[in-house]
Amino acid sequence: MTNKLKILIVDDEIEILDALSYFLKTEGYEVETAINGKEAYDKIINLSFDGVVSDLMMPEMDGLTLIKNLRAKKIIIPFLFLSGHADSNDEQQMINYGTYKLIHKPDLDQVSRALKSLLSIDNKIRSMDEQAHGEVEFLELINNVGKAN
Repeated sequence: MTNKLKILIVDDEIEILDALSYFLKTEGYEVETAINGKEAYDKIINLSFDGVVSDLMMPEMDGLTLIKNLRAKKIIIPFLFLSGHADSNDEQQMINYGTYKLIHKPDLDQVSRALKSLLSIDNKIRSMDEQAHGEVEFLELINNVGKAN
């Protein structure tokens, strides 16, 4: 059995939500959706996702507020943002909060390429982190050999 990567798509435009959901499912992802940042925040807190593709401008909670609130809770999850009208200030804030990329709507192929790249980078970082953690444990073990407890 193959474990599919689980992606949360967040957008208040149902047509884009449906199109992107369908497209990513055909690309082999497991997909969950949310219609605004508040709903997405609740899902991220309660469920596990490998990545998020979020609209920037939404009612109730916009995409930047969503990522800021997650980072404040120390929740690190790979993010891509979609927007039809982001300005340079928005882009700078996205970068500051660790967003991988801003994609202008509705370029589905670019979403697919960016998501694959983002998840590959995230996987490498997690693997390096696990390896470094294992090396630290090994060094601590070596350091403690022969010492009285």
